[in-house]
Amino acid sequence: VSHSGVRFMRREAESAFKDCLHVLREFRFRDIQSVEVEPRTVLHISLHGGSSIPLYTPRAKQIQQMIQEWIKDLEKDSSYVRATRSYITRDVPSKGQEEKLLSFQSGDVIKLLKELR
Repeated sequence: VSHSGVRFMRREAESAFKDCLHVLREFRFRDIQSVEVEPRTVLHISLHGGSSIPLYTPRAKQIQQMIQEWIKDLEKDSSYVRATRSYITRDVPSKGQEEKLLSFQSGDVIKLLKELR
């Protein structure tokens, strides 16, 4: 669990003195719908696409709390969002009129305002 999301990793020993980590799957926090713990050792990560990933671990409750804290912190103080898709407006402004709709490209950072200026 990190600032960008959740990664499932596998450790492989390349030699007696060196280990290597391989990322098996990665989930961004925006893709996670919910995180639930069933009997104490099964963590279910439900994604917005409808799939659910079970993780069997004796630390299921701690991982659930960690994921929920990261998500809560990201939502609490965020006044910026990153576009996940491009959107181009089809609104053609008339003479003397400003364009009213926002166009953006995937990956653009957009600042959210509390009131119109």
